[in-house]
Amino acid sequence: MVNLTLEKDDKRTYIKDLDLIPVYRLKFYEKGKLHVKTITLDKLDKYNEKINSEDLKYILEVSKEINNKNSIEVSNLK
Repeated sequence: MVNLTLEKDDKRTYIKDLDLIPVYRLKFYEKGKLHVKTITLDKLDKYNEKINSEDLKYILEVSKEINNKNSIEVSNLK
């Protein structure tokens, strides 16, 4: 997901601030019913038992990569 702030002046509209928010789409069956949840990392612990260890490792690695790229200079996006 992306959280961004747009700003407008007399001549243009531009991105003032940009945050990338890693999410994970979790699919699991509970009591015979399919559940699909889109969760952010801060909610990952709540569903930890429904995510296998390989997927969890992948989620954390990709999230770390995204957070490292999140330091993009917003001024370069104008």
